[in-house]
Formats: sequence, C-alpha cells, structure tokens
Amino acid sequence: MNLLAFQEQFEDEKACADYLIATRWPEGFVCGKCQAKSGWYISARRSFQCKTCNHQESITANTLFHRTRTSLREWFLGIYLVCESKKGISALELAHHLGMKDERRATNMKKKIQDAMAERNQQYLLQEFVELDEAFFGGKHNKTAVLVGVSVGQNDAPQFVRFQVIPDLKAETIKKTAQTMISPYG
Repeated sequence: MNLLAFQEQFEDEKACADYLIATRWPEGFVCGKCQAKSGWYISARRSFQCKTCNHQESITANTLFHRTRTSLREWFLGIYLVCESKKGISALELAHHLGMKDERRATNMKKKIQDAMAERNQQYLLQEFVELDEAFFGGKHNKTAVLVGVSVGQNDAPQFVRFQVIPDLKAETIKKTAQTMISPYG
C-alpha cells in the first residue's frame, strides 16, 4: 500500500477505530463476558458496552494500543512508517514525521511496534518446502549462531523467513529449534 492509499483508508480517527473493530469482531461485536451479540459503541472511550450484561470492552484491549493516549491515527501512521522503510527508520525521523516534540515518545512507539512484529513472527510457522541453514552474526571475536529457515514456494521463490538464535550447532539443538519453526502439517 502506498502512502496515498494509506491516507485514504485511514483518513481520521474513526476510520482507524472502524478498522480495529472490523478486525477484532469481523462478524459483529460479541461480549467477552457473556457472549451476547449486541452492544453499542462508546467512541469517547473506544469501547463497546454489552446490552445484556453492561460489560465494557475496549477496542484496543490486548493490542499494542491498549491504554495509550496517542491517537489511533498517529499509531497507524507510525506502524506504516516503520514497516514501509526498507532500511529502517530512526526514532528521531519517526518523531519528525509524526510531529512529536519528544523523541522519547517515538522511541517507545517504535519499540512497541517492533516488539509486536517480533511476537507475531514468532507465532508464524514455516510451511510447505523449508530450507534450513545456520549463520553467524556479530563481530570478529563475538559471533552468535543463528538457525535460518525459509519457506520456499513456486519457482524456488522465498515466501517467509524465520531466524532463531541457538546456543550451539549440535544436531539435537538444530532439530529441536527447527521443530519450533516449522509447521508439522505443512
């Protein structure tokens, strides 16, 4: 998605909230407490209130936006900028693009985004045909062993990559680590 398409899709706070709601409840709101399927949205609180039991659920609960005072639009743009930059984006540059006066806010935002991305990647399992190899990262005297796995699709095109730091290159270590990276159903 290019920047213009992004700005059109997420033009204001309401569009961002609507996106979160549709992602979290694709079939419509369902109360997490009583499972009722009716409720109303309280935009000032970014929450739904169940019509049956009056339980309130934030649309940002269990997300990186939970309990933040930063607007969803600012978060969404921050995510776009972090993900779109092929060489990475500094916290200072992120702060500049978002109009933040305090670089620490941008640093915290960037860290939360990167942590969420890493957590999501850890949940993804490689599928289909997978190639594994070990690699070493680090300086001349301080190398870290890493197991690299790649899902390979049609025409030998890489589909998805997983990296996992490993303590050694023993066959048993590589086997156990590979089992955490590859889908047994792939």
